[in-house]
Amino acid sequence: MTDEEKMKLAREYAAKTFDARSRKFPNSATMERYHAKVIRQGEGDDYDAVQSALAAINALAPRLEEAEKLLRCCADKGHSYESEGMLHDMVHAFLKQGEAS
Repeated sequence: MTDEEKMKLAREYAAKTFDARSRKFPNSATMERYHAKVIRQGEGDDYDAVQSALAAINALAPRLEEAEKLLRCCADKGHSYESEGMLHDMVHAFLKQGEAS
């Protein structure tokens, strides 16, 4: 996942947070919708909500990329493994890594 993709995802998550707040807090709905709009336009990257979302995405990205890589290996019908044990070992190593974090 590129940095640009991560930021886009962080912006959308943060904007949705403000959208939800606008529904929950009718008295400040106009301001909450304004913040969501600013974030979606890419002008609120310094907002705490965007930075928090980006930090979470950055923390999870390596793990998600490993999962995607493993799934691609599993789905690659043209790839021949030396044995079924090789795939099992890859999955086991991935899962063990997750338990350690």
